[in-house]
Amino acid sequence: MFLSRLNNISFVGLLLIVFVVPLAAWDGFLYAATFTKTFLFIAIVEYSAIFWLPQASLCLRRHAKNPISIFVLVFFIVATIVSFFAQDFSRSVWSNYERMMGLWTLTHVLLFFFITTNICRDYKKSLWLLRSASLAALIVSLIGIFEFIGSSGAARVEGPLRNAAFLASYLLLTAFIALWLTLREDSTKKEALLWGCVFLLSCLALFLTATRGALVGLAGGLGVLSILVLLCAPEDKSTLGLRNKLLKKYVTVGWLLCIVLLSGAILFRERLARSSFDPISRLASISFKDNSFQGRLKIWRVGWEGWRARFLGGWGVENIDIMFNEKYDPGLIDLEPWIDRAHNVVLDMGIAVGFVGLGAYFGIFIASIIFLARGWKKRDVPFWMFSVFTALLTAHFIQNLFVFDSITSLLILFTVFAFIAARAPAVAEDNFPRRKNQSRAFVLLLLGAMVVVPLFYVGAWGPFWENRHGKRGYDAFAFGDDEEGFREIETALAYDTYGNIDVRRSVAEYVFEFLKQGGKRDPQALRRVIDYAIQKMEENIKERPGDVKWYMYQGQLYNLGAVFFPEVSQEYAAYAEKRYLESAKLSPGRPQIYLEIAQARSVLKNIPGVWEAMDTAEHLAPDYGAVYINGVVHAIALGDRKREAQYMAKLTALEAIDVPALRDAYYKVGRLDETIAMENRYIQRLESQRDVSKKTLAVEYKNLAVFHKEAGHIPEARAAALKVIELDPSQRQSAEAFLQFLGK
Repeated sequence: MFLSRLNNISFVGLLLIVFVVPLAAWDGFLYAATFTKTFLFIAIVEYSAIFWLPQASLCLRRHAKNPISIFVLVFFIVATIVSFFAQDFSRSVWSNYERMMGLWTLTHVLLFFFITTNICRDYKKSLWLLRSASLAALIVSLIGIFEFIGSSGAARVEGPLRNAAFLASYLLLTAFIALWLTLREDSTKKEALLWGCVFLLSCLALFLTATRGALVGLAGGLGVLSILVLLCAPEDKSTLGLRNKLLKKYVTVGWLLCIVLLSGAILFRERLARSSFDPISRLASISFKDNSFQGRLKIWRVGWEGWRARFLGGWGVENIDIMFNEKYDPGLIDLEPWIDRAHNVVLDMGIAVGFVGLGAYFGIFIASIIFLARGWKKRDVPFWMFSVFTALLTAHFIQNLFVFDSITSLLILFTVFAFIAARAPAVAEDNFPRRKNQSRAFVLLLLGAMVVVPLFYVGAWGPFWENRHGKRGYDAFAFGDDEEGFREIETALAYDTYGNIDVRRSVAEYVFEFLKQGGKRDPQALRRVIDYAIQKMEENIKERPGDVKWYMYQGQLYNLGAVFFPEVSQEYAAYAEKRYLESAKLSPGRPQIYLEIAQARSVLKNIPGVWEAMDTAEHLAPDYGAVYINGVVHAIALGDRKREAQYMAKLTALEAIDVPALRDAYYKVGRLDETIAMENRYIQRLESQRDVSKKTLAVEYKNLAVFHKEAGHIPEARAAALKVIELDPSQRQSAEAFLQFLGK
């Protein structure tokens, strides 16, 4: 009775996990969705583990010969062992705020699996667990659908997961769970109607994410399910009042309809690809020649090369980006500047945990499907449980050939594994003694609390507050309260958790975002913030000396400082060059590094060095337009007409001319005729766009008027000023003052 009560407490925790975690997201954190969900998951698992501990020994021995449980345990053991040999073991343990998929989180997934397996031995409780997951999916789906309506269909829906691919991955699993709740043999008609609606809404929301990998997975899973129905569904039984023999005929008709629809989609593919409805256009644009697919192929090729280097043991959990930095393909610069996943489960697992870990991971899937099939043959497992969950696992595998799991989809996946494992026969309980000593249970509860509380502080509570203060600091900078920003960031870093890296990173990314949006600040205040961000990147470099990102972030900050603060431009440019040269050693295949080196050397007046860096960038990425844009800008600034013509010819061939950048470059050196030509070209481009606003055009005509005036073209300046008044009457006063000035 006492253990049963403890079980019930753990069960409440599991219900909270599958229902609350998918819905949780708070903008009070850096990485609002991922961190919030993972924090709640870890906290509730640790709470549940305390009450599971008194029966942990019994639970583990009960499933000592369960192949699903064995493969799960082996996978986590292998992941831990190989991570000991990783370049950055700390990252393997803790990961970062953006992913939260280190060994610390995976250990909680392992605990969650065993607790859930124990609870799911009770079929009624397992039903409520899956119902709770489906109800959460219903709410998530409705949020996604209303998000789509609110955006007038202009964007992929993300829901409370804040990422379209993560949302799709989650909904794919919960859709099949809802389908099983609909079709299961003991379902009532009212239940079937409810869960059938949840299934359809989940599929609709999944479709609105426009995530092609998940949609292919859904199609593959439903295809497997339909084949199992045709081959294996007992014809003497009924499903929802419909004889299975008749159901098979409907499935056959469904196959024919799908073939007709697919044929029509292929026939009108080009028209569908131009659709303004994003899910349709993305599906219709699936092609081996598609830029996205070509980029994915390049990532897979680099991933395979990296995996081969450490085939058996891998690079360690969450060390994938170290491998990708080392072997970065220059052709990815315009597609994937930073890579920490291969977007393919075979490569992701192979790179992280090697062939041995990959085998253990696939073993979980294979053991689950084999158990379902054998159980169905022996009539221990009902047909719909066998067929739907086999389809679910197949769909998830197909999907993960193109995307990867987040904490939300991972916890649902392991809920499914636990549900299946719980259906397996347990080791006969007569084979080992069962101790019902209540005092022993209390001691274990106390010991569990004593272990969990400090672990919770280190792994969850400390990071919670560090992240919270870090976000407050970021927001303070965004509102212009720099003193508060400095104070909050230092308060956050005083917690000294694995989040230090991301808190410091947030300062640099605030600077980048602020300048990208054209923000204006007092020069002294801006320099203080940039210097602070440089200092934080220095600390990141000391903590993670093998991560090229922080060298590049600091180099970029120095280059920005060299541009904005003439009094220290030489000093900052020298530091920028130093950091980018170090970056080139860590990730030699990144063209962006050499573009930044050229920028630093141009400030240092090292002209041969500029062209050396530009030639290296061109050699690495001969079809990357940014190389030639930078080259033209440098050539204009340095007065090298020969290189200017060469780079301009390349830009023209690539159709990659950045008119505003070239206009500004010509203006800085006083070449007003070329400046005016570029401005006219830019205006023509804007006027050809249907959705350009009149105010945007007015701004460009205002620029044109100024350029003509400085060039002494008074009639042209007057015409441009009159055009400003026509496009934006609110500018009449300033435009008329400009016209009066021209008259003088």
